[in-house]
Amino acid sequence: EQLAGEATATSTDIYTLGVVLYELLTGERPHKTSGKTAKEIVDSVLSAEPPKPSTVWIERSSRQDDETAFKRSDTTSPNSHATSQTRPNVEPAHLRGDIDNIILKAMRREPERRYQSVQEFSGDIRRYLDGLPVTATADSKLYRFNKYFKRHRVGVIGTAVAVIVLITATAVSGWQYTVAQREKAAAERRFADTRALAGSVLYELYDAIDAIPGSTKAKELLAMRALEYLDKLAAEGSTDPYLLTELADGYQRMGDIQGGYGRSNLGQTREAKESYAKARSLREAVVAGGASDPKFRLKLANAYAKTAQSDLTESNVKGYFDNHLLALQTLKALETVLSKDEDYLFELGASYANTGRAAATNGRIDEGIEYLRQGEAILSDLHHRNSSDVNRAMAVSTINDMLAEAHSLFGRKAEALRHLQQSASYISPLLVMNPDNAELLRNSTATHYELARIALDLGEYDEAMKNAEKAIEMSANLVQRDTENADLRLMYAMSLYSKGKILVRSGRPAEGLLILHDVLQRATSLHEGDPSNEITMGKTAFVHEEIGRAYLAMGLAETNRSAKTTTLQKARSSLQQAYDTFKKFENVLVGEEADAINLVAAEIAKCNAALTAVNR
Repeated sequence: EQLAGEATATSTDIYTLGVVLYELLTGERPHKTSGKTAKEIVDSVLSAEPPKPSTVWIERSSRQDDETAFKRSDTTSPNSHATSQTRPNVEPAHLRGDIDNIILKAMRREPERRYQSVQEFSGDIRRYLDGLPVTATADSKLYRFNKYFKRHRVGVIGTAVAVIVLITATAVSGWQYTVAQREKAAAERRFADTRALAGSVLYELYDAIDAIPGSTKAKELLAMRALEYLDKLAAEGSTDPYLLTELADGYQRMGDIQGGYGRSNLGQTREAKESYAKARSLREAVVAGGASDPKFRLKLANAYAKTAQSDLTESNVKGYFDNHLLALQTLKALETVLSKDEDYLFELGASYANTGRAAATNGRIDEGIEYLRQGEAILSDLHHRNSSDVNRAMAVSTINDMLAEAHSLFGRKAEALRHLQQSASYISPLLVMNPDNAELLRNSTATHYELARIALDLGEYDEAMKNAEKAIEMSANLVQRDTENADLRLMYAMSLYSKGKILVRSGRPAEGLLILHDVLQRATSLHEGDPSNEITMGKTAFVHEEIGRAYLAMGLAETNRSAKTTTLQKARSSLQQAYDTFKKFENVLVGEEADAINLVAAEIAKCNAALTAVNR
């Protein structure tokens, strides 16, 4: 309709969703654009029906076979062979028949032949999933009538004109009133349909794939589409607090995908901060407008927490604590109203946990531990009420990880180890029942990484290596299935770092260096791709430190004077890079992390002393 300059309606949105479904299932666009001019593309969209989704793999295979034959005929190497064909997103056999018909009906060129509402579209999908016949398998009576009308236009128009002339004199006023009411009802239906479509995309479809490994890009596409629809509705000047809340939900989910801390994201920290700010502004406007539903304030508290996460990625630890505390205070004000609401209690427990971690990050360890314990009590109680709920189990596991982190940061290693073991006890049984749940796998990977770190601090090298290897195995598997996920790529890099550090500290610096140089390249690449994220900058500094320690150990053991000098110089260079970065964060580092500055300075002094001695 847009290319032809015609009016758009709900059927246009149905077409758009059909295109999205086509692309998600086949991995290809409905209309080929490669190598075509703009006019050829427009003509193709306006005149050519897209190929059935079930035939896309066959056509792609045929093209690749032709290309392979050409390549074979153009080479003299007896060992050349065709590259393997990329499989479609869904096997063609599963698409043939009803799915073909459903998608193609949504994408008919003629708007009247498409689904006429979101309910009709989703109804056909539900019938397919329930094994029932679908309406897309045959044209509607309206379509057959339209065909008849085109064949007998003169006769139909003549009859209609005669009828209209007979009734016009007595029905003009009634007809005008009916048209006005019909247009009003149509506008209201379009508004409701568009909102229902956006809600279906933002909540039902998004939530359905959220825990599936490799779904990051698909979730980005769904959130983007939902935002497009919601933005259109909000642009009409609606002050409906529920609609504005849905729009804020869209921005918040987009922020999570762009650069949400500690979750699947695309490594776009700056863009995430902007999306979170838009969501917060909308939620504050809803509350300021006097919306009475207490859940609007619950949503606002969540927006404060998202702002806190953005503060952490920018090393603004004061803002990190202040915004989490503001979120907690907002939630506690609702306690008398929502004390029996389990969703509210879950948010309250998580807010206590986040505020506790933020307090510990600011050096307020006892205050942080107290907040964390209060959160643990709430979340543990909810978990006991429903121990099979994955989200509740992960929340209790995460808060134990936070307690371990806080204790470890201030030297309480035994207490940290106890909490990490407790964390693993919540996740392990659920992983057996949900082996492909991406969030469970990520949570378990993080726990193994921390177990390796604590074991190393305690000098238990074998135990440390066992957990590091497990973290590497799990994070590598997750990255392989979701290559766009920056959070997982950082987790994989730091799991490798853990192994390299264990090798260096256990007297095998040369082996550790091989791994640490690879880690440095990965961490540097992540930071360059997302320079607004200062967390990756800090991680890179720790890698530089360990590389410096490895070179120092090798240099001190070296007997050849020239090789000794070169190795010690490499050690000093790496340690200096670590020191310079740590100094940038001097005002925000606490506990053992703050000690890293002096420890690295001491290692640099050792390098200098050794270089002085070798050059005498």
